[in-house]
Amino acid sequence: MFVGAALGLLLYQWTGKKWAVPVLVLGAILPDIIDKPLGHLLLANTLDYGRIYAHSMLFLIAILLVAAVLWKARSSPVMAILGLGVATHLVLDSMWEDPVTLMWPLLGPFQPHHFPDYFGSSFVAEISSPLEWMFGIMLASILILLYRDRLGPAGERVARALEPLQLPVLAFLTVAGALTLGTGVLTSFTDWTGGQLDVMAGACAMVGGGLLLRRELRRSGYYLSNP
Repeated sequence: MFVGAALGLLLYQWTGKKWAVPVLVLGAILPDIIDKPLGHLLLANTLDYGRIYAHSMLFLIAILLVAAVLWKARSSPVMAILGLGVATHLVLDSMWEDPVTLMWPLLGPFQPHHFPDYFGSSFVAEISSPLEWMFGIMLASILILLYRDRLGPAGERVARALEPLQLPVLAFLTVAGALTLGTGVLTSFTDWTGGQLDVMAGACAMVGGGLLLRRELRRSGYYLSNP
């Protein structure tokens, strides 16, 4: 979701379309919104797997086809931006390591798995990860600062309280991402899977944090050019 927000801010800078941020955030989490309840609840007795239909190339292609129709009919880029968010999810999930799902249905049916108490264990894993907290806080800060004018007096107060913290937090995110990226590169020599995840998470934090830091430095007047 943070990657979606960072890409959305980049599009917002280029196009002036503020709605690109929430649309990209939605796209970045959409495969899990669809597949996790479907695979781990409705299909728990058969598949019990949270990477199925919406984690396939077929799902992404369907979104892009709708995007093409909407663009031709209304010149609307909404579905294309949503598809970009979905694509980031497939990349960050390393779906090429699960070709049966990625290329479904070309390589056969989904393979069943077994994840007892998936949602409970996932919740514990999420809240115990410092990197997840860092991404979550940054995501909330981005949305509050971006939509402060729609959140009323309480939202405005929160946004004003967050403003002094933006630069140090973004600088920390950028540095932490660079360190995580470097650690992942070193780890990948002995543990490819673990190292690969660190590389992707670190790269997202470093690039996203760096882009946001540059944006805030410009807005704060540290650069001569306009934001």
